[in-house]
Amino acid sequence: MTKALAIGALSFLLTTHADAEATRPLLRPPTAIKVTKGQMPIPLKTAIEKKTVGLDIEDAKTRKAALAQAKEYVELRSGGWSKAKMQAWFEACEHNMAAKEPNPFCRIEQERQAPLASSSSKSSELRQNKRDIADAIRDGKYDKVQGFDYQTVYSSLSQIGDSQSILPFAKKVAETKNCKNLPAAVPAALGYKLEELFPAPEVVELAKTLYRKGSDCGVNEPTASLATGTASFRLGLILIWQKQFSEIDGLMKRVEASAEASMYHPRARYWRYQAAINSKNDDARKTAKESILASNPMSFQNLAVNGDDEMMMSRVISNEMPSIWTRSLVRPDLNSILRAAEALERVGNAHLAAETLDRSTSDLATIEPEVRLYAAAFCNRIGYSLPKFKILTSLFADSPKLVTASTMELMFPLLYVDLVRSKQTEVDPLLILSLMRQESA
Repeated sequence: MTKALAIGALSFLLTTHADAEATRPLLRPPTAIKVTKGQMPIPLKTAIEKKTVGLDIEDAKTRKAALAQAKEYVELRSGGWSKAKMQAWFEACEHNMAAKEPNPFCRIEQERQAPLASSSSKSSELRQNKRDIADAIRDGKYDKVQGFDYQTVYSSLSQIGDSQSILPFAKKVAETKNCKNLPAAVPAALGYKLEELFPAPEVVELAKTLYRKGSDCGVNEPTASLATGTASFRLGLILIWQKQFSEIDGLMKRVEASAEASMYHPRARYWRYQAAINSKNDDARKTAKESILASNPMSFQNLAVNGDDEMMMSRVISNEMPSIWTRSLVRPDLNSILRAAEALERVGNAHLAAETLDRSTSDLATIEPEVRLYAAAFCNRIGYSLPKFKILTSLFADSPKLVTASTMELMFPLLYVDLVRSKQTEVDPLLILSLMRQESA
């Protein structure tokens, strides 16, 4: 199986985390810090075959306490406790917070319940915000929209009406002379809404004007990263549609500079590459080609650009066997979450173990790559793919050195590879994989 096909299979499973720096080094603990057994490297394959978990490496007292707490938490979540017993548990949690090793399930349960308690008030506030934004756009008081994010502004447009109803307000925004008191989210959201009326030529040109304002007005607006990136990207696509390539490189680089628009980054690099080909700019083409390989090695765009180049693709996957750590040095506060998940699985509740890690994927993204790989391997072993994919998506982008043949074989067994290979003389294997992904979604 070619490297391109192997990466194709994986890329259908992963979403692209586009802020990756391909040369980012793996984190290593300072030599002055005492390394515990949990931070000793273990070959990934050995860890999976022996079902190694950090709980087994820790001392008996810690292990016993974690298992007892896990059993208690499983009982709590089963719904069999009285209100008095539940209240007593939470009161014990409050007293336990200052302890050297607080009960991790206190934090887990509090964080789980927090969104439930605040969702009603947040929903009411959001509805009022949308009404206020819609009124501000109707009245031309765009400064009142300042501070609201792009998604909220876009969803507020439904308060005004359909795309036809929005046309006069969109034209009014397009006629503004400068960016003063005009948040980038306003023209960006209006432009996107008007795409419902494409391909009417006058609407296309109006959307271009709005997107250009969104792109330009957001440059000096720190909170407008997503609006700026979206406006720049959509404007670029329209210009490509119209075969106008001169601005594409600058617009797509503006997209890549927007951290919040990371979902567009691999596509932006791809369109820079295509625009360079159409403009016959060989230097820009080579730069874009290298950029997408370095920053988005696991993306479809990289396959499209570099898939036929075996030398380039060999830089994506190495043959080294990576090691894992079961505990973190840089974020010791998160070790209790890992320990809690291990204990839950050990007492027979893999579902709660996976839920615990799934709720913590954002926090886990801040720890050493080796520990993140361990967490993904743990999820893989207990049979829960969603948290595993979430962890690996950002991990492989942040630390491409961990994308190895052994990692992919262990984490992503190609269950239908024989079927795909048997049809590849008749149909593009990447098309087969694409259809499989679409159906499984």
